[in-house]
Amino acid sequence: MVLVFDIGNSNITIGAYEEDKLIFTARLITDRDLDSEAYAEKIQGILLSKGKSTNSIDGAVICSVVPTVTVKVSSAVEMLTGNAPLAVDSQTDYGLKIQMDNPKKVGTDLLVGASGAIFKYEAPLCVIDLGTFTTLCYVSGDHEYQGTIIIPGIRTTADSYSRAAQLFSFEIESPKALLGTNTKDSMCSGLMHGAAAMLDGLIDRIESEKGELKTVVMTGGFAGMIAPLLRHKVTIDENLLLEGLLRLYYSSISDIK
Repeated sequence: MVLVFDIGNSNITIGAYEEDKLIFTARLITDRDLDSEAYAEKIQGILLSKGKSTNSIDGAVICSVVPTVTVKVSSAVEMLTGNAPLAVDSQTDYGLKIQMDNPKKVGTDLLVGASGAIFKYEAPLCVIDLGTFTTLCYVSGDHEYQGTIIIPGIRTTADSYSRAAQLFSFEIESPKALLGTNTKDSMCSGLMHGAAAMLDGLIDRIESEKGELKTVVMTGGFAGMIAPLLRHKVTIDENLLLEGLLRLYYSSISDIK
């Protein structure tokens, strides 16, 4: 069994694979105050809840945008398995020609998503990831990673409502209608339809600059809510980053052999 860890600003998504088959996924809150031992306990608890033991782990791979947590989770995995996990970084071969001002500064989560996409979908393509930040990445037909758009994420935007006078925090859900008839529905519509309209507009602008996209793939927790509101056709791939990480793990093992 191979464990894959996608460490984001808000959550850590964990996937367990047996060969290419996803066995389970789990989530932890990204807690910068936890130490390695605490993360080890949480990971072991997840394994036990799924009927798995640390002895069944053959390897692990980590993608992270939170360096301090990377170190702790890596150490936790080593405590549990006796082996350090693979951590993807700027030296990893993603199968992409990275055409950025400083390729070493591009987020590994962006590269893992783009890398996973080119092995599953036709390029040129755009990868939209609805995380703490909403990101759009463009990959050309010859697999050049040519640029990124970064926007405050849906939950980040929703939190801003609660800081405004006479407004409040609310549960994010699919809007009932475009025009809300109460404050909550109006805010929900503005949040979700606003995000969809923004993404439609950005896709249009990318195509105006780069030409027609063959694929637009969307991942992240809000993909299922946003996709139906878009005018552009998108492919939802909930496990894009996990599968991309798994492929990079097997590629690394193959290179070592």
